[in-house]
Amino acid sequence: MKPDVWKQFYLLFSMTLIFLVLLPDSTARAGNYSIVYSYNSLNQVEKVAYNASFSIEYTYSPTGSITQTAIGGDMPDTDEDGLTDEMEYAGCTDSANADTDGDGIPDGIEDANHDGQVSTDETDPCNSDSDGDGLSDGIEDANHNGELDAGESDPLDADTDNDGVKDNLDRCPNTPEGETPDLEGCSPSQLDTDNDGITDDLDQCPNTPSGAVADPNGCADSQKDDDNDGIINSKDQCIDTPSGELANVNGCSASQLDTDSDGVKDNVDKCPDTPEGETPNEEGCSLSQLDTDNDGITDDLDQCKGTPTGTNVDDKGCWLIIGDFNRDLIIDGQDCLIPLMILTVRQTSADKSADVNDDGKIDLKDAVWVLRKYENKREADGSSE
Repeated sequence: MKPDVWKQFYLLFSMTLIFLVLLPDSTARAGNYSIVYSYNSLNQVEKVAYNASFSIEYTYSPTGSITQTAIGGDMPDTDEDGLTDEMEYAGCTDSANADTDGDGIPDGIEDANHDGQVSTDETDPCNSDSDGDGLSDGIEDANHNGELDAGESDPLDADTDNDGVKDNLDRCPNTPEGETPDLEGCSPSQLDTDNDGITDDLDQCPNTPSGAVADPNGCADSQKDDDNDGIINSKDQCIDTPSGELANVNGCSASQLDTDSDGVKDNVDKCPDTPEGETPNEEGCSLSQLDTDNDGITDDLDQCKGTPTGTNVDDKGCWLIIGDFNRDLIIDGQDCLIPLMILTVRQTSADKSADVNDDGKIDLKDAVWVLRKYENKREADGSSE
């Protein structure tokens, strides 16, 4: 018999002495098990049978010493966990319960080398949470095979991925080295917040609408900004805004708009509020919006184009000269007749411009004022007329 077999035998024998109740038929019982002893004529033990599944036979020399030992059958394993009953008696595990600590992993898997000891690379078959991280060994070793497989956390390491978040709080147990996790132990490469199939570290559009198809950058068509004007396609009313132009909230730049619908784009329209129906020039201005000669009368009403700057004009845009009643731009004898005519017909409500001397009345004094003005002009011109 090998030394370790002897050791096992004596261990078994010593344990049975504690629990056995000897019976007259040389059968002893230990709990649910029985051991049958057979003796030779010298009352020496010839055979020890353990539940008929395992036996040890002895041969003696004439002096009474054991000369040969024969082992028959296998050591019993009542709970079929891979650990012999004898070994489980010696340790903390239960020979009648294949999973002593109830973590879902058989005792014989946890004590992988079947030595009855908890080695550094083994989980404890008598402690359901070997690393004390708050997760049972059977949850961490999900397939209960005693190996650390992909997608599993390590039941021997409270922080499997060394991301600073204990396994029981870590929703992402395999955070890549160097990545920064959130409070739940997940880094951007492990998350897909908008469920578009693109992880957050690669997702350029983090709020893809539910059900929308995203491109490799994580963007649905409605989230793209094809003309790079800062307005996404789904809200962009002008999808081809020229590069560098400032777009409004609708995605349109001035070169794309014609606010007053006059046919001239806003970026070149100098008159942005052209009245409907009026025809503008190439700068977007209609006659009602222009005063070409700057006389205060818009071009659509101005009957005297090109009035000199600073000249007083009437409501038709024509040069207004005091005393030039007939509007021929010359003060002459014909203008003298106007006050006389008004005076003669007594049209007191007539044109007040005939009151050239500003005394509130239209009378001969006004005619005299005009004549003097006319004479002064003739002298200045050197005219003999």
